[in-house]
Amino acid sequence: MGESAIDALVTELIHGRITRRQFVGRAVALGVSASGVAVLLDACGAASSSPTPTAVAPAANQTITIGQALDNYVATGLKSYIGAYPVNANIYEQLVRLNPDYSVSPWLAKSWTQNGNTVRFQLRSDVKFQDGSPLTATDVKYTFDRVAQGGGGLPMLGPNSTVIVDQYTLDVTPTATNYRLVEQIVHPEYAILKSGTVFGDPKNGTGPMIFGEYVKGDHITVTRNPGYWGPKPTATTITHKFIPDATSRTLALQGGQLDLAVDVARSAVAGLRSTPSLKVATAPVGQYQAFYINIHGTAPHDLGQDPAIRQAIETAIDRKGYINTVLAGLGEEVQTFLPPSILGSYASLVKGFSYDVSGAKSALDTAGWSVGSDGIRTKGGRRLSLTMVNGFPDAPTNQGAPEFVQAQLKAVGIDLQITTAPDSASYTSYLTQGAGDLFLETGNQNDGNAAFLPTIIFYRGQTFGNYPKYFGPGGAVDTDIAAALSAPSDSAAAQNVAMAMHEVVDNSKVFVQLAGLSRIYGLHSDIAGFVPHASNVNQNWATVYRTK
Repeated sequence: MGESAIDALVTELIHGRITRRQFVGRAVALGVSASGVAVLLDACGAASSSPTPTAVAPAANQTITIGQALDNYVATGLKSYIGAYPVNANIYEQLVRLNPDYSVSPWLAKSWTQNGNTVRFQLRSDVKFQDGSPLTATDVKYTFDRVAQGGGGLPMLGPNSTVIVDQYTLDVTPTATNYRLVEQIVHPEYAILKSGTVFGDPKNGTGPMIFGEYVKGDHITVTRNPGYWGPKPTATTITHKFIPDATSRTLALQGGQLDLAVDVARSAVAGLRSTPSLKVATAPVGQYQAFYINIHGTAPHDLGQDPAIRQAIETAIDRKGYINTVLAGLGEEVQTFLPPSILGSYASLVKGFSYDVSGAKSALDTAGWSVGSDGIRTKGGRRLSLTMVNGFPDAPTNQGAPEFVQAQLKAVGIDLQITTAPDSASYTSYLTQGAGDLFLETGNQNDGNAAFLPTIIFYRGQTFGNYPKYFGPGGAVDTDIAAALSAPSDSAAAQNVAMAMHEVVDNSKVFVQLAGLSRIYGLHSDIAGFVPHASNVNQNWATVYRTK
């Protein structure tokens, strides 16, 4: 059974057509893990006001407006994913799908087998594109060859990686040893296109929604796909409205301009919960807020090479205080950006740091950084001044964090200047140039591979991004991540990743986690069918509908 069967079960439960007991039995029969069933039940409970949902008839008006954050679509080129990423409007679908507990289920591919470094995929034969043409292995090869042209991505796809076996069968072989390919291609960057098309073209996806209109910086609108091969959406039209500021999104929700808002202002959550016409839904933990320290920079951004400065930064941050104030108590004090369900028991290998102002000052004293008359330290005539770059996924998402860190570091004698990037493209430009000492981000675990984030940020063996150039410690970190990519089991991969993160956090001290986060959504009480996903880029909006 494919992910469509799981989606159908969720829809049946939300609409009250089956009991929770029936849901559990059928989900287990479909291969969903026990933890996955629990996550789905919790999410369905958030989408309904009662423990056992009762049937609620959809309203006649099924036009829905969703408030998203900043529009970070790239308009052209091989890195353009309009309609798929970062806002996934459910136009396109992948071969496999990520479940809320980070397990992986079949989707456009009904099955797969691993033979060494090659994965053979067997496609469903009943899937059609929105223009009525059938999905075949030719479309998958076209899509993956396009990924290869753009650098190959995390799966390390090359021009000869994808080989057609027959109309519905194909083999995919990464250019280097990579046993995590199946978990990696759940990301919407690997969604399947109709051969010869690009993201944003009309009727070239297989998803439940059809591309309608995209206005840069304002909205993307999609309409119901009446010929969808899976469970049919109830909503006729969904408009994703781009509103960068969380407070503005929250006000638009309260004012009725939005039916649902992504990442509402955390300070407003208590008020939303107490408003009868509104409700709040919380996703499983998958998001994080952290900053990375530039350890390979050149002057003036070379101070991160000093291990005493990195230790002082780590121990000068009061994470609990940050969560209680800036995040209004809505966060978790953790030491790594990987969700608990990804690392499992191996998470204990990462020890992390405690808030210790005296220890931070002592580390700097010992390293020869003396406090000046203005409270900022100097050494050899150089002032201890750092620059934090804020801008991923956008500056408003990280509101309050730069100023909090600035005050915390000043207390131990470190001056922090803040550079605000206006959008993710500008942030990437700063990163590419290494034009900063600390780089602040709110990110997300967006595939089922434990090595997903460590590979992007710290693995100097990857060739498609700039993060490791400045943040990758090398040595044991590269060895452990390479071992994770070639590990025969998910458990072995998780252990290797935990070892890599131990080196990153505990020894190299290049990563400072502020908080683990759950995405928080605000909804009007007449919106039903919403099941929040731990990975927002894998969110299924097509189950959402109006009850009045």
